[in-house]
Amino acid sequence: MTVKEYLRLTEKPYREYRDGVVSVKAMPTKFHAIIQYALLMLLRAQDVRPLPELTVRISPSQYLVPDVSVGKDFEEPYPTEAMTLCCEILSPEDRLGVTLGKCEEYHAWGVPYCWVIDPV
Repeated sequence: MTVKEYLRLTEKPYREYRDGVVSVKAMPTKFHAIIQYALLMLLRAQDVRPLPELTVRISPSQYLVPDVSVGKDFEEPYPTEAMTLCCEILSPEDRLGVTLGKCEEYHAWGVPYCWVIDPV
């Protein structure tokens, strides 16, 4: 699939794109949603601008969708400059090793902080 085709996808669940391969994010549970909402509220209280499920372009051929991201200013429509923080909340189908690998992708992009939150 091309980047152009990927960016036209609108159906949920959200999908991520790496070098022509599209992967579907795990379906969030109710507990996942509660944690995501609480995280957004806690971060807003710290006077930062967190956004849920923002698609970020970490390279011309890689688009990821952190559960929550925090940055100074968000470019439209897909930020290309590294966020300050990317958060991933584990869903039952998620594998910790894969999620930690995703954090490594964020770090390579320039994100200094990546939180992995395990609801269990």
